[in-house]
Amino acid sequence: MIAERHELSLPPSLGSNPWIILPHGRHKQLQTFINVSDGIVHHRSVPEMQGKRCFGSFYGWLLMWDESSKECFLLSLTSLSKIPLPPLLEPVEFFSASIVLSSPALPNCMVVFSSKKQPYLFFCHVGDKEWTRLMVEFNNDFFLYSMVNCQGKLYALTFEQKIVLIDTTSSSMNVEIMDVKSFPFLHCYPSCFLNLVEVSGDIFLVLRYGRYWGGGHIVMVDVHKLDFSKLHWERVESIGDHAFFLSGAFGISLSAIESGVRPNHIYFTQPCDDTERLYTFSLDDRVISFDMPCPNIRRTWDYLSWTMATA
Repeated sequence: MIAERHELSLPPSLGSNPWIILPHGRHKQLQTFINVSDGIVHHRSVPEMQGKRCFGSFYGWLLMWDESSKECFLLSLTSLSKIPLPPLLEPVEFFSASIVLSSPALPNCMVVFSSKKQPYLFFCHVGDKEWTRLMVEFNNDFFLYSMVNCQGKLYALTFEQKIVLIDTTSSSMNVEIMDVKSFPFLHCYPSCFLNLVEVSGDIFLVLRYGRYWGGGHIVMVDVHKLDFSKLHWERVESIGDHAFFLSGAFGISLSAIESGVRPNHIYFTQPCDDTERLYTFSLDDRVISFDMPCPNIRRTWDYLSWTMATA
């Protein structure tokens, strides 16, 4: 029982604050939890997370995968209860993005992975015995950078800057490509990282430009909002009282007041050299700053995961 376990084998109490989870150790047996609102760091070794890769946090549940056993499951950080998913047999390098479309507590909860190397989405509902493949190829443009759930539909950004719309409410999972005009892209920077973020029925696109090819220090951030009526991206100077949190292909929005962070700011993790950096971008003055919350922990080549008790 959880009540009988040692404190160091349990996640910290998350509350409403956003946290970063950093897996480390030779066999990923250790986890460091960092509270972004106050900078407090907790070191843990949670058995349910040991040796597992985390694909992201959704509705207070972690999407986990065990590379050796191929076990895939959802893990609650408050109760440590697990919801099994079908085994995920493909190697982790096979996937570019993942998403859980609703709380696992709701009926018909769906989990979706996108493939890097084949024109397919892999999806299942909680309780399914295997994953289903859905073709999403449009003239060889099938690499999906990021996915968001917006008003019951799945939106995905492709390599060629197109938006794929997937109606997950339909049993046939209808797929179409939206005729959205390409967003302005600053080609003067060697690298760029893209994230879609959903906010109250709106879709935002965050572009993070790096100084070096393949990553490195982030030197420029741009934010655009999708105008559904005109089908084009509109550059914005403010995200209001919200704060965005990004890591890898993952992106979420939270109320800054409720989560104890600064409004109109974007927080993101980025590998640089041999450590992980926590960046903060202020849309008020367009200043980028960064911190290294755990400078002595070497990179694990996992993306750091944002999590919170509820979302």
